[in-house]
Amino acid sequence: MGLSLFGSEDDEAFLTKYDRASQKWRVPLEGPFWKAVAWAHKDGLNGHGSRIAVIDSHPDTTIPVLADITTHVIGSVTPDVLGSLVSLFVKTVAPACELHHFSVMENGEVNAIYVRRAL
Repeated sequence: MGLSLFGSEDDEAFLTKYDRASQKWRVPLEGPFWKAVAWAHKDGLNGHGSRIAVIDSHPDTTIPVLADITTHVIGSVTPDVLGSLVSLFVKTVAPACELHHFSVMENGEVNAIYVRRAL
């Protein structure tokens, strides 16, 4: 099975398919979306000059490709699998983007006040 944006596997199992050392997914990136991304990358379009915001749970910044993203901690700083996956997807699609990640979770729940602050 290739990598899709929302697979049927649980998040933790899915995250193990990302190789931290090589900074690559260990599954094929296939389907129309990933073909379009590959085409854009071949033309030099890689997110350079773009600023992207993710509003989610806190990412695991020990993952090398996420070590240099800008995190804005409003809620919990405990790394979460879903926040990590979302940021990894963004950096896979737009590796040269300036990624800002806003952590808006508290006690496992989205906090509406934190979301408002992020916006």
